[in-house]
Amino acid sequence: MEHENRYFIMFGEMEVVLYDGRPNSPTHGLVAIVVMSEYRRQLMSIPTGVWHANHNIGTKDAVMVNFPTRPYDHENPDKYRLPIDTDLISYKFENARG
Repeated sequence: MEHENRYFIMFGEMEVVLYDGRPNSPTHGLVAIVVMSEYRRQLMSIPTGVWHANHNIGTKDAVMVNFPTRPYDHENPDKYRLPIDTDLISYKFENARG
């Protein structure tokens, strides 16, 4: 990953699970869970090297806007994924579909 993500939730409720994969970070290997909601709107910055997944926890569709720090480059995509059930991260989504 070469860019940071900046999330803003417009509608709904969403759980964002973050895993710090940065080797020199003081929080390396830790999992954090942040709940974003239209009832308490916030802007969340996700640094480069922090794996993250979103999970709608509300009763309606969640609408989230991402303001990445770099535009998407179709010729050289900066998009990396892990399987939703990876053993690398000590968090498991219930009924994962990702």
